Amino acid sequence: MQFTSILGETPYHLKPSEIRYPSYFKDLNLDQIIEKILEKWKDYKLEKYFYYPALTEEVLLFRREVFLALSDCELKNAMIEFSMSLKKSRKFMEYREDLFNKMQYFTVKKSSKSSFSISAKTASEIKCQHFLFDSARLYTLAIIKLFSILEKQITEEKALGKKSSGFLSFYEFLKTYRNSDEFITLCSDVQKTEQSLSLLTFRMELSGTKLILHDDYESFNARDEIIKRCNMKPKTSFSTKHNHQTMSCPFSNVLELEDFEGLLLSMLQKGHKDVFQNLEEFSTKHSAFYEPRLLQFEEEIQVYLSVKEFVTSMQEQGFSFSFPEITSSKTEITPSSVRFLLQNNYDLALACKYRFTPEKVIKNDCTLFSKEHFFVITGPNQGGKTTFARAVGQAIYFHQMGFPIAGTKASMPVFSALLTHFPTEEDVKTGSGKLKEELSRLEPMIHSKLEHGFVILNELFTTATSYDAEIMGKQVLQSFMKKNFLGIYVTHLQELAQTWDKGIVSITALVDKDEKTRTYHIIRAKAKGIAYAQTIAEKYKLSYEDILKRVKK
Repeated sequence: MQFTSILGETPYHLKPSEIRYPSYFKDLNLDQIIEKILEKWKDYKLEKYFYYPALTEEVLLFRREVFLALSDCELKNAMIEFSMSLKKSRKFMEYREDLFNKMQYFTVKKSSKSSFSISAKTASEIKCQHFLFDSARLYTLAIIKLFSILEKQITEEKALGKKSSGFLSFYEFLKTYRNSDEFITLCSDVQKTEQSLSLLTFRMELSGTKLILHDDYESFNARDEIIKRCNMKPKTSFSTKHNHQTMSCPFSNVLELEDFEGLLLSMLQKGHKDVFQNLEEFSTKHSAFYEPRLLQFEEEIQVYLSVKEFVTSMQEQGFSFSFPEITSSKTEITPSSVRFLLQNNYDLALACKYRFTPEKVIKNDCTLFSKEHFFVITGPNQGGKTTFARAVGQAIYFHQMGFPIAGTKASMPVFSALLTHFPTEEDVKTGSGKLKEELSRLEPMIHSKLEHGFVILNELFTTATSYDAEIMGKQVLQSFMKKNFLGIYVTHLQELAQTWDKGIVSITALVDKDEKTRTYHIIRAKAKGIAYAQTIAEKYKLSYEDILKRVKK
């Protein structure tokens, strides 16, 4: 298998202008969840990878294998270490580019007042060359170490290749690259240059206004010289720990160059021409050494690592996650066959908000059997209907991404699409009413050629009369059911939840025994025909009694 992406076949090669933000993201509060997941991964631009769920079972299982393989601590730590090394490597390249641009600026400006002297310019060129060398050295070490760990994981008892076809194909690619002439030459030149630079040792002596460099660094004994010059008598207690008094390396990461540093490097060049020549030759020969697919792998593996850390941190707070069993998207012959199931499912966005008080997050179950298509959910206002719909949508999204979902157990097919229609604020500038705006958003969804998808419809046609809203609601449901869609319809219309079609399942939000307190639990039950609006009116002092009191005043 040829390695293309650790995320499977994806559209991530698209240009930034071609990337589309999913319309359902805000409806399902996925933007909040993804922001939380990527909280510690801001150095990478990973948002786009969450915009394109897998649309085939093959890609979904491919991702699931990679995610599960990272449960091995050695492999996960190897990915983290590899990523950190490449980040450092790229940082040196950024230093090089910044310093090079600064050199170009002063060259073009040619200002006589500039303190960017000839010696400093020379030092800058050397620093640019050394930044590139440092970058290449970290890059080669990272690849060699990663290859070693992957080889061990695949060839020894852990059998990584059998657990994840994605890691196996990446290993085969890395093995080919590791043994390529290009990489072998790079490693050889890094080693040769490193050995050459290690010979660049010197002792610096300041005498009045003179700077003298000596090559007797190794033989020079600072202890004896101090005793001699200060007329001190040798004592056994005199520390001999630091015989060699060293200075900071002139190839530091600091971009601002002092004239003294430039002068020092100019002097060193005279006595160590071969060292600086080797460095220059390395810089010229290996100006572009990165393998693009390795950089792509490094970025894409962060998607798994970020989700992995998020799931682990949530599990530590008591929240459950599981991988859904994949069912057929088509209608089964057996009436009792389960085509969609969620157990102890919850809203991840709320879980993030109440992560330290998980008891505040309500969990719900739902099941669709063979011939059933739609949950029609009714019940009290502010009773958790929309939260339930969002939680189901989030579970479907993460399932399609190949990641675990919120809940203890799940079964569902691989859907061709996830569609949502939630209320929006009416825009007076358009000149059209709320109903027309809703219909204009529904039209492309209903007339699309997609089949076997999942759709969430939240409070449609609230500005229409109950009679019209019922007729339009039934037509919308029938349109989606004809295309074998599954879905949720949140509504205040009790008639839509009645048994007018075998594909409709009535579920309702519960209230406590006092008929007021919302429990936020959703169960299979017939619609009660009660909106429980009285409690909301009382909450906002809008009951008949409250209004009467204000009128009397």
